Amino acid sequence: MTSSKEHEFYFDETLPFPIASIDNAGRAIYLGSLSHVLAPALQLAYLIGEKSFIERCVTEKTLIDCQNKISLEFVVSELMESGEMQRHRRRISRVFAERREYMQNLLRDELGQQADFDLPKGGLAFWLRLPQTIDMEKFRKQAEKENVRFSSGSHYAEQGKEVPAIRLGFANLNKKELATGVKRIKRALMASLMSMMFVFYEPSLH
Repeated sequence: MTSSKEHEFYFDETLPFPIASIDNAGRAIYLGSLSHVLAPALQLAYLIGEKSFIERCVTEKTLIDCQNKISLEFVVSELMESGEMQRHRRRISRVFAERREYMQNLLRDELGQQADFDLPKGGLAFWLRLPQTIDMEKFRKQAEKENVRFSSGSHYAEQGKEVPAIRLGFANLNKKELATGVKRIKRALMASLMSMMFVFYEPSLH
């Protein structure tokens, strides 16, 4: 089973085909969302799979939710058939690619000495690796003081294990907002690291 979301935006290489593209036995289910391509408020998704499975899903959905967005679905279908959907996706991909490049330069200039990251080939976020010794709870509190929030690595780890990393999205922010956000994260990170140094050296003051 595979799912489709941010993979629609793949910048440096050809978009990899999903498992469903090589499934000849009808065992793969491909889920996709148009929220990132069109608009989050649309809440419009699609499902590709074996015919009998699709029919069963349609039946179940009808029982659960009879308020189908028929008109919206027809409009989106026309966008797909006309090729406008693909043209739109290419346009926004260029915009996101520019923001990714700008974000990369910001992180290197502002946080290159304190953190590390890999340039994402696809998707709409960076994973920023922090010093192993950092106290993530203190860092989070400092970030809140700077009025900035992020997804911590522990949200994606097994049993909430603390991971010294944060996920930073860049798609919905312009250059000014990205610059402001990174500078705030830098201040929060430096304050956290300085507080740890103070605690470490404090005994030597007595």
